[in-house]
Amino acid sequence: MLKSTALSIIQTFTKEEITKFGDFISSPYFNKKAGVQKLYNEVKKYSPGFTDENLGKEKLWTKLYPGKDYNYGVMKNLIHDFTKLAEEFITQQEYRSRELQQFENLYACLSKRKLHNISENKKAHLIKNYDDKGILKTGMTFDEFYGRLTKIYEIKLWDSTFKDQWENLDGYVTKMEDSFFTGMLIHLVNVNALARVCKQNDKSSENVMLSSDMVLGCFDDKDLLKIIDETGKRSKIKFVLLKSYYLAYKAYSNTDSSSHFYEFKNFVFENFSGMPYNYLKDMDTYLLNSISYLKDKSINKKNEYYEMYQ
Repeated sequence: MLKSTALSIIQTFTKEEITKFGDFISSPYFNKKAGVQKLYNEVKKYSPGFTDENLGKEKLWTKLYPGKDYNYGVMKNLIHDFTKLAEEFITQQEYRSRELQQFENLYACLSKRKLHNISENKKAHLIKNYDDKGILKTGMTFDEFYGRLTKIYEIKLWDSTFKDQWENLDGYVTKMEDSFFTGMLIHLVNVNALARVCKQNDKSSENVMLSSDMVLGCFDDKDLLKIIDETGKRSKIKFVLLKSYYLAYKAYSNTDSSSHFYEFKNFVFENFSGMPYNYLKDMDTYLLNSISYLKDKSINKKNEYYEMYQ
């Protein structure tokens, strides 16, 4: 079993996760095979390194089935099932850390079961925890956060429409559109920036037109800024996010003049306070990239890098 996928996963477990995985693998909901549980009980003895020679397949077999001849097929199936459980466990751990994703799934399940009254009772929780204040404490990327929020508002709108044809839903329509547009624009800029970097390192794609460039190029700057300003009237956080990523795209895609870079830099420096970690990380990257891409020889790049560092 040494050098197996299962052990590679388990080697990343914290002490707490090793205990939790034991509970997970003991649960009949997830695992009904006693042999797999016996295998884990033997494997966990070699925590935390999981590199002991006793973790070899044949040596483990003698512990699990003393006196029986080694059976390659049985051991292979045991390790396969064990690996699947380890993969499912880390998936569950990740899912539990994504509260908004859980809320979206709950909302969808309540809707499918036509439990509209229960989902309606979740409305206050949705507004309180997952709108602008939610983005400040989430570890999710902005495009995922607003994408999931858009889906929740979409379910809310359908449910409300079927429940009460006369309910005024304008506020939720606006929330859905604002969430969609914010997540969409940020995702487009992030994808475009990544594609540009990869394209620079791949000479075979030098003449390939980026579809994200084509989409972003379809936006009229005046119309886009008007949408950003209108969204900003309803949400200061969305305004800062939208304008920052829009200016980032303009800065790193227009390298002949430094004017776009300075507009981007000044806006970020004036608005970064209180913004979440993902924002700071992305803006740091985009500012540094914008400086490095600039062809304007009048700019002192060393000074700009130093100011960024400060």
